[in-house]
Amino acid sequence: MNHHPEIIDREHVLSVLDEKRLHGEVTETWFRERSDTMGSLLQGENDHQSRLTSEYTFLGPLRHYVSELIAERCADAVTSP
Repeated sequence: MNHHPEIIDREHVLSVLDEKRLHGEVTETWFRERSDTMGSLLQGENDHQSRLTSEYTFLGPLRHYVSELIAERCADAVTSP
């Protein structure tokens, strides 16, 4: 399996695919192929593993660095005249 931490879980990927279809970004064929594939692949343990991968390699680090940036900017705002 390729490493795609942005694919969080089945529900998330299907909603992203649906949004792309609704905005006319993809063809109906493209949408069906991906939604069928992701729908069947991301079930049970595979869905759970995808969530863990996303949390530890994407969402967790992102949350950490965004929190640091917010803390820095808040500190700067407090110390600025």
